[in-house]
Amino acid sequence: MFDTLAVFFAAFAAIHLGRSAFLFAVASYSGISLHPAGVAWAAVAGLFIAMTLGLYFYALALEDVSRIAPIIATSPVFTFVIASLVFGERATTLQIAGLLIVTFGILVISLQPTGRKIGFTRMKPFLAALASSFTAAWVFIAMDEATQHIDPISLEAVRTLCVGIIVGLFTWRTASLRSARKALANKETLFLFFTAEGALAVSFMLLFAYAVSVGPVAPVSTVTTAVAPVVVFVAATILSKWRWGFLDEKTDGRSLTLKLAGTALVVLGVLALKT
Repeated sequence: MFDTLAVFFAAFAAIHLGRSAFLFAVASYSGISLHPAGVAWAAVAGLFIAMTLGLYFYALALEDVSRIAPIIATSPVFTFVIASLVFGERATTLQIAGLLIVTFGILVISLQPTGRKIGFTRMKPFLAALASSFTAAWVFIAMDEATQHIDPISLEAVRTLCVGIIVGLFTWRTASLRSARKALANKETLFLFFTAEGALAVSFMLLFAYAVSVGPVAPVSTVTTAVAPVVVFVAATILSKWRWGFLDEKTDGRSLTLKLAGTALVVLGVLALKT
């Protein structure tokens, strides 16, 4: 519903700054905590989440969301690899099996039926999604570290502010801001954008920040990433088949079968990886 990805990001940065102001007000009322180490880790999380979202939305602009979401769900795989290489954690047989299952699941998701043949879809969106998954792993680590020093609301306020500033620096131009205002003049675009970025995203990030503040980041990230692709697959299929056609995803029998099989393998592999 936006002319270009840059125009979307211009609106995205603006709403993040608005969200940040709201969260700082809430944090000030409830007792804001700005420990230097916590603020630093929250800023790092903001940097990595800006990279994650940039790559993620680029992938979404080129491919079906129900194909991209399961690939993003592989972030625990990268968390596991980082822990193994940086922190020297040893892999179990089940974890290695989980890694192989995830890899095979991604391969299945990348298959695209065309006529009577089945080939691979474009590699650009999948490489962007994999890169997004890698940076998301660092978001989990940074947020876990930040919650050791500051409360979830203060963390989210700082993180959101950093995302808004970073994205705005790259996308705020006179033309992009003018196009963003024009796009948001459409009632449907305005409703969907503020529902997604003004309500659902805030709720998700606050709940996630709270979850990592009271429990280990590994199981929290696993549950989050394992549940998300299943929900996305079901929702995207329904919205594509709905009479209004909010999404335009491929919903033929073979495409749905490959998406479902690949999503199931990724979820199974991610769960095995954290067992």
